[in-house]
Amino acid sequence: MHLAGTILVWLSILLIVVGMVIGFGGMLAGAGEELVKLIALVPWGFLLLMTGTAMAQLSRRR
Repeated sequence: MHLAGTILVWLSILLIVVGMVIGFGGMLAGAGEELVKLIALVPWGFLLLMTGTAMAQLSRRR
């Protein structure tokens, strides 16, 4: 469970970075709606980040 939580944290960080860099970068550059829709990855990334953190902390090795 600890390993799954750690993997989920890293995956969520990747989602947040992709959503912010590509989504907001596309929005500021005036790109099409396909790139701007990637901003929706940011809230999902935060949700997965909180879930992964809770999983890793609650099942931490002692």
